[in-house]
Amino acid sequence: MLCMNPDGAETIYDMYFKSSWLTDHKHKQRQALVDAIGKEPSRSDAVWKFVDSGGLEEARQQALYVELQGKDIKTPARITREKAFAILNRCHEAFAGSGDLAFSGFTANSTKKSEWLAKDTIQAVLTAFNECKAHNTLFEPTR
Repeated sequence: MLCMNPDGAETIYDMYFKSSWLTDHKHKQRQALVDAIGKEPSRSDAVWKFVDSGGLEEARQQALYVELQGKDIKTPARITREKAFAILNRCHEAFAGSGDLAFSGFTANSTKKSEWLAKDTIQAVLTAFNECKAHNTLFEPTR
């Protein structure tokens, strides 16, 4: 945000560091989705509904934490292989869709270096995804 709006740095700093936006995972996930697809999706879009309703945040927490609900211990093992691969596929699509935005400097202008770094990083994500995919034939990356 600072890179794309350098003139509003003070306002942006206050918004992120003096409010709860930095620790609000649902907000960060919604913003990452918008950044990845380059526009705000329709409110009826299934992916938007999943992220906006907290589905991605819930899955993230389930994958990381052991919980106690009453007398039941809930472990990360409740994340099924299918669910994990579906989320990994969405993450792969988001990385591939974001282009070189994360590497394009303070003015968010593409350069040969930013394009190379993005391509290299997206390839690393794809390689890792393919290693995981080898264990499950249900999902194919879209790119």
